[in-house]
Amino acid sequence: MGVRLRVPPLVQTPVKMTIREGWVTAIEGDGMDAALIRSYIESFNDERAYAVGHLGWGMNERANWRHKWMGAVAGLLPRRPPPQAGLRQHADYLDRQDAGPPRDANDLLSQLWTWRHADICANDKFRGDFPAALRAITARALVMPCRHDLYFPPEDSEIEVSHMPSAELRVIELLWEHRAGSPGSDPKDIAFLDRAIAEILAR
Repeated sequence: MGVRLRVPPLVQTPVKMTIREGWVTAIEGDGMDAALIRSYIESFNDERAYAVGHLGWGMNERANWRHKWMGAVAGLLPRRPPPQAGLRQHADYLDRQDAGPPRDANDLLSQLWTWRHADICANDKFRGDFPAALRAITARALVMPCRHDLYFPPEDSEIEVSHMPSAELRVIELLWEHRAGSPGSDPKDIAFLDRAIAEILAR
């Protein structure tokens, strides 16, 4: 008995996206693929559709295979909202991500500076030897990535912990990817963090 599977075509013609200051400002291409992408984004009738590409990195890229929630756009929304979120559609989710307490601009500038300069081996002591810099961290440490985090995958953390003499890797196996364990997230995430911290402090 034969089985016939229908596989949808992938992108077949070049597509060029111009991104300025975090916004997609142009989608160019002579083939059908560019036209389809343009029409898909335009269909939301929401300018934020051109600026939320980074949000997908905070979710699970396999979400559209695992769950379909309230007619959400596959792959954009998480598989289920936090119990306290009260989300009903994809626009609610985007509004929630944009919202938040006011932040001092100096704090954001400091954070950006740290991201650019926080290479622990870029100094005269370690001279680019990253494993040596990690071995110099002797404090007890818990390194807790999420299984599906696209920013900081656990495979990277495994390498780091292998060089840290007093570190322990505990992967968060729950569903919230990059946002796992964030304040106000799933109570199961918070309980997982609390247990791990209590255990290491009790030693």
